Amino acid sequence: MPNVMFGSGFIGKGKVTYDPKTGAPIVIEKKLTYKARKSLPKKSFVYPKERKYPIHDISHARNALSRVSQHGTPAEKKRVRTAVYNKYPSLKK
Repeated sequence: MPNVMFGSGFIGKGKVTYDPKTGAPIVIEKKLTYKARKSLPKKSFVYPKERKYPIHDISHARNALSRVSQHGTPAEKKRVRTAVYNKYPSLKK
C-alpha cells in the first residue's frame, strides 16, 4: 500500500482511490477485525483490562477521542485524552 498524506500532515498506509468529480485522493482505511483486535498488545488500549479504546494507530486514536466525547464519563474523557495526547502529540489542539 502506498504512503498517503492525511489532512494534518500524518502519513499513513491505505488504499487510494480518486474522487471522479474533483480528482482528489480518497483514502480507504482497513477496519479493525475481531482477529486483529485480539492480536493487539494490551498497551494498544487506553483500558487494557477491558480492551477499550484501541489507540494503536492515529485513526483509531482520533476515533477514541470522538467516542469518549460522545459517551464517556468525565473520568474516561480525561484518561483517554491523556493517553492519546501522550502517544500522538500532534493531535493535541
